[in-house]
Amino acid sequence: MKYLLFVFLLLLAVPASAQDKAVTSGTQYDSWMIRCEGEGTARQCETFQRLTRAATGERMIEFALGFTSIEKLRGQSIAPSSVAAAKTEAARAVIVLPLGILLPDGVTLLIDNKHRFAFQIRYCTPDGCYATLNLNRGAQDQLTRGFNAAITFRTMDSQDISLPIDLKGLGSALQAIR
Repeated sequence: MKYLLFVFLLLLAVPASAQDKAVTSGTQYDSWMIRCEGEGTARQCETFQRLTRAATGERMIEFALGFTSIEKLRGQSIAPSSVAAAKTEAARAVIVLPLGILLPDGVTLLIDNKHRFAFQIRYCTPDGCYATLNLNRGAQDQLTRGFNAAITFRTMDSQDISLPIDLKGLGSALQAIR
């Protein structure tokens, strides 16, 4: 629950168009779930996919996306790096990773083996390490039109880890929270 609050704090404010929709926590779009918190104009929603260890149910990673106004993101890196190319709102992606990863190497999201995005690991807590990236409309389109993705990172013992992300249903989930 602590990381949910953190993700919502990162997302800042959701545009009014998303606030007025009747999006419900727990709604599923293929591999993507909706999670909302708050009420009225303070209501914030995001979509996420969580990968867990089959044997224990323990979270390996969680990949979440939500929206915030572009004005609140000025001065932060937005992929592919141009604030001017973004519309009035941008998606913020947050990846929650396990502890024990090599921080300087960061995290990479690879969409359909051709579109690569580098995430900066912001910090780690007992819940895991948090990596974020603000995605402009072009990057959002690559995600929603893609078929599959992989999140890669390196462990402290220099082992490369690549975990698959199913993109089916992401476009519908993002539309529901927009």
